[in-house]
Amino acid sequence: MNHAGTREQSRPLLPGPVITALVQLERVLAVWVPYIPMIAVFSYILFWPVTFPPPGKTHIQVQNDGELSRQLSLGFSFAIAALVMFSQRGRLSAFLGNNKLLLLLLLWALLSVSWSAVPVLSFKRWIQFAGFLLVARVAVIGEHGPERTLAVLRTLFALAVFASLAMVLLNPEAGLDASRQAWRGIHVHKNTLGQVATFAAVLWLPALLTATGPLRKGVVTAVISVALLLVLQSDSKSSQIVLAVLLGIWLWLALPFRREIKFAIAPLPLLVTLFWLFALHSGGITDLFFAAIERDSSLTGRTLLWQELLDQFGLHSLYGAGYNGFWTSLNPQARLLVLRIGWDPGQAHNGYLDVLNELGIIGAGIFLLLLLQMSVRIVRSMRVHLVVGQTLLLLFVSQVLFNITETGFCRGSTLGWILFLTTAILANRLGHWKEVKAGAAHA
Repeated sequence: MNHAGTREQSRPLLPGPVITALVQLERVLAVWVPYIPMIAVFSYILFWPVTFPPPGKTHIQVQNDGELSRQLSLGFSFAIAALVMFSQRGRLSAFLGNNKLLLLLLLWALLSVSWSAVPVLSFKRWIQFAGFLLVARVAVIGEHGPERTLAVLRTLFALAVFASLAMVLLNPEAGLDASRQAWRGIHVHKNTLGQVATFAAVLWLPALLTATGPLRKGVVTAVISVALLLVLQSDSKSSQIVLAVLLGIWLWLALPFRREIKFAIAPLPLLVTLFWLFALHSGGITDLFFAAIERDSSLTGRTLLWQELLDQFGLHSLYGAGYNGFWTSLNPQARLLVLRIGWDPGQAHNGYLDVLNELGIIGAGIFLLLLLQMSVRIVRSMRVHLVVGQTLLLLFVSQVLFNITETGFCRGSTLGWILFLTTAILANRLGHWKEVKAGAAHA
C-alpha cells in the first residue's frame, strides 16, 4: 500500500506531451518577448484609426488631450520592455556607455521640462521618449538582434501597405482623399500614406538582391511594388522626391558597376521623378519646388510661420521652450503665434526648427552631434552587415529629408520619431554585433 502511495505521489501532474509543449512555448516566448513591445508600438501607430484633429478642435488644442488607447498601448509596451530590460540589467551599463549623446539628449529634454509652459505635458512626452528608447533597446537583445528587428519592422510595414491597398480597392470612399482623390489608404492623410509607403520601400529594398528562392523573391518584389504604387497614388510630392533620392542612393550602393557607371545610373530615379512632375506642372522649377512642399510660390503662411517662430525663439534661444512644450493651446506664446499668422499649423513644418525652438541652442547642438554620430556609425555598420547597414542608411536619410518640410524629430509618438530612435539604437548595436555573435558562439 505504501509503495503504491509513493508511486502515486511521484506521478507527474501533467502528461509528458503537455510538459514538452510548455517547454517549447517557454523557449518561443524567450525568443519573441523582446519584440512584443516594438510590435505593439508600431502596430498602434500604423493601424489604429485616428482622426486628427478631432472635429471642433485645433491642432494645438488636441496636444493637451490624452488618448486612452494610446496610453494603454504605450503603457503596456513600456512595461513589458522594462521587465525584459530588468531581466537583462547586466547589459544596461554597456547600453548607457555606447549611447552617450542619445542619453545626453534625453537628460536635456528632461531638464527642459522644468521651464516648459506645460510641464505635465512635457513630462508625459519625455516618458514616451524614454519608453521608445527602452522598446528599441530590448528589441536588439540577442545574437540575431538587428537582423530580426528589421525583419519584424518589414513585416509590419508590409501589412500596412497591403492594408492601405485593400482599403482603396474595397472601400474607396474611406481610402481616397475626398478633396483631391489622392490615395490615403488606412491613414488620415495622403502625406501619411506617402511616408509609410516610403519607409516600407526602403525597409524592403536592400533585401531585394539577397532574397533567395522564387517565393521569397516574389514577396519582396510584391511589397516594393505596392509601396511604390502607394507613394505615386498618394500624390505626396515630398514623399515622391524623397523616395527618388533614396532609390538613387540604393542603386549606387547595390549595383556592382564601376563608379563612372554608377554616376550615370544613380541619379536616374530622381531625374525621372522630376521629369514626371514637370509634365504635370506648367510652371518652371520654382513652381515645382513649391508644389513639392505643398505650398504655392509665395509660401503662403509658411514664411510668416517661420519668421514668427524665430521671433518666439529669441525669447528662449539658449534653453528652448521645453521638450514638446511649445505647440499647445496652454502655451501663451503658441496662441499668440497662431493669432498672428491666422492659421494653426500645430508644428513648424520643419523638424530642425522645432528642435531648435523647444530645446534651444544647447539641445539643438546635442541633436546635431547625434546626427553626425549616427551617420558615422551607419556607414561603418555596412562593413559588418551589408543589408542591415544599407537599410539603416536609407531610413536615416529619409528622416533627414522628411524633416525639411514636416516635423518628425523629437515629436511625441509620431512614426518618424520612433523610427529615428530605432535606427539610432540599431546602428549602435550593429557596431557591436560581431562581439555579441562571437560571445554566443563561444558560449
